[in-house]
Amino acid sequence: MTNWPDLPSPIRVLAGTDLGRAWEVFERFEALHHGMSICNPMSEADLDALVRALQPRPGLRVIDLACGHGELLLRLAAGAPIAGVGVDLSPWALARAAREAEQRDLDAHIEWWLADAEDLAGDATRDVASALGASWIWGGYAGTARALAGFVRPGGTVVVGDLYRRPGVDPADVEHYGDVPTRDELDAAFEAAGLEPTSEIETTAESWNDYQRRIAASADAWVASHPGPAAEEYRADAAAWAAAHPRDPELVGWTVRTGRKR
Repeated sequence: MTNWPDLPSPIRVLAGTDLGRAWEVFERFEALHHGMSICNPMSEADLDALVRALQPRPGLRVIDLACGHGELLLRLAAGAPIAGVGVDLSPWALARAAREAEQRDLDAHIEWWLADAEDLAGDATRDVASALGASWIWGGYAGTARALAGFVRPGGTVVVGDLYRRPGVDPADVEHYGDVPTRDELDAAFEAAGLEPTSEIETTAESWNDYQRRIAASADAWVASHPGPAAEEYRADAAAWAAAHPRDPELVGWTVRTGRKR
């Protein structure tokens, strides 16, 4: 049996979560992302722009689903004493988020929940609900917009960050990402979820390429600190993916949209 690290005390493991399996399953993700604070194709400037758009203020109630290393919540908390909840199924990611929160000594109340975001019921009480790069949890972009809308009050803000298919691109050319929507389909998903678009941050192809470089660097560092067959496999997988999909930035874009719940 593997002896996994102890979780920091601020992390709450929700009922029904298989902690041992979560450590095992998400080791691969951590191996490829542990060297970065932003675990998606966004730049530092992109994330800062999103923080400004959300206008952090005292008591702002935020839930970030599939929060990764918690960087969005941490930057919001740096701007104001918010009331935040970060949810992720990776104990690796939440352990990092909890440590970062302690080290930054933020004047805010942030909880970290280890759970499958799909299992959480929306309570329609929060000011902001976000998910960056996690639409697979709710079966696609439309399901994600609808699920997040269930967490916020009328007038609250939903944030969805994910891929879209560029004009004229054949869906078959990007099927390795699943069903990637067009921009028109992003619009339709917001409309169907009762969301009025309020802002958008379009990342650049360079942000995408930089994300791939960060993954490669993380994989190399993981091999050095966790030598063995598993680490070598993670690094080989990352290299094979990058080699197989060099044209992806020409085929797909990555955008973060915010919308006001009607």
